[in-house]
Amino acid sequence: MDNLLLIQFSSMILTFFIGLMLALSRVHISTIVSRYETSRWMMVCSMLIYSIHYLLQILFGFRASGDDVGAAVNILFYAPVAYLLSFSIVNLSSGSRYLKRHIIFSIISYSLIVVTFIIGLYFQRSLHLGNFLYAMGAEFFVSIVFAVFDPFKESRRIRSELESNTAGDLGIYNNFMLTGTLLLLITSLLSPAMIFFRPLLFVLGPIFLLILFIYSLNFVCLGFGLRPVADVLDSQENNSPDSEGKDREEDALQGMDIASIKESLDAWVAKGSFSNPDISLAKLAHSIGVPAQMLSRYIGTCYGVTFRVWLSKIRIEEAKRILISNPEATIEFVAEECGFASRSYFQNLFKAETGFTPREWRIKMYGS
Repeated sequence: MDNLLLIQFSSMILTFFIGLMLALSRVHISTIVSRYETSRWMMVCSMLIYSIHYLLQILFGFRASGDDVGAAVNILFYAPVAYLLSFSIVNLSSGSRYLKRHIIFSIISYSLIVVTFIIGLYFQRSLHLGNFLYAMGAEFFVSIVFAVFDPFKESRRIRSELESNTAGDLGIYNNFMLTGTLLLLITSLLSPAMIFFRPLLFVLGPIFLLILFIYSLNFVCLGFGLRPVADVLDSQENNSPDSEGKDREEDALQGMDIASIKESLDAWVAKGSFSNPDISLAKLAHSIGVPAQMLSRYIGTCYGVTFRVWLSKIRIEEAKRILISNPEATIEFVAEECGFASRSYFQNLFKAETGFTPREWRIKMYGS
């Protein structure tokens, strides 16, 4: 088995098992999130396309018959894979309007690639497309840049909204949306070089597949902590007001009973409802009967902070109370009682607020 056949066979097996891992990961995730499920199946389909591509390369020897033939076939398969992976990212952080724009661009881009391929076949009468291959390559490169940069840009935009509207730990989400997307960004921009130059294929191909495997693992981990983020994104899409709606809410905010909202929030806090780790601005607004956008403006106006900061301060104060009143309580117990998703997240917030870790603060308070 020569080196080319070996790397093609290894790539086929690896992409198949990545797809299988993604498909079977549903068994281990107890909470169904529609956004995540859609993205998961997009990634499964992309891995299936990858596997089929490598199988065809092995059976028909496209790359072996010429680098130009192999490059043309690679472009035809790599482009939809890039679009599907890109869609799986954008779907986790965008509304339906943005998704439609992304899908339309992907369809148009791939149609241009296919049309160029067909025209090249017609004029060249073979898979050796000549200059038409370079036209396909240019179209592929432009579309791949969009498919990678677009979700990267969108993930940065959505972070500020999530930071304001949910109080949960966004560490896993940020790790996937930023780190994972950055890894794909680097390797995808190198894909044209891998397609057209066989020596680079042997070097960069295995690296790309390794990063793809790591990226897929990040995606599986994301499935265990996406619910709070998905709730916020869905509520924003369903409740985002138009310009007239915003004007009405501004008028309502000026004329509403501020004391009534304060009383409702105080009662909500007194009941300890903040201990729910999945609470979001939309859920809180629904529980006290106030529109989410209005409640966000109320908290910003009356407290001068975002919902996330406001709720974190309440949880930190409750943590201080437990640390003092119950000296035997573990840090894990305090974090859980106050609604923090994890010990590490609690410790980071507590130190940012007080300058001490919970353990250090407790020692400081007791003077020992």
